[in-house]
Amino acid sequence: MQQNGHARRRSLSADQISLAVELLVLSERLMPGRSEEVRPMTRRELAAAVVLCIPLTEVSMKMRSGTPSEAVDDGESHAVWAGVVPVVTGSRAPSASLLTADGTGVPASVRRR
Repeated sequence: MQQNGHARRRSLSADQISLAVELLVLSERLMPGRSEEVRPMTRRELAAAVVLCIPLTEVSMKMRSGTPSEAVDDGESHAVWAGVVPVVTGSRAPSASLLTADGTGVPASVRRR
């Protein structure tokens, strides 16, 4: 702990610094430039944050374009539903905090997503 006048200032631990860097990298990956637009995380926010890294050792995927290729006489029961379930990855329109001042525009880093 360092003395700074009457206030005490604590240095971040190596784990806290590592977490802060991981969060910054993730944030910049999702919304490039956003970290320059907002204030740094507080100690309290940093203490509440967790980053999970889950290694994908095995992945399976079936991909197609269009409907399943089936024949009327393929020997299968056509009383069972067959089709395509489209899966998309993305985000919806941004929604401002109730505390955001009226007239505050959505920053470019958020619009770029």
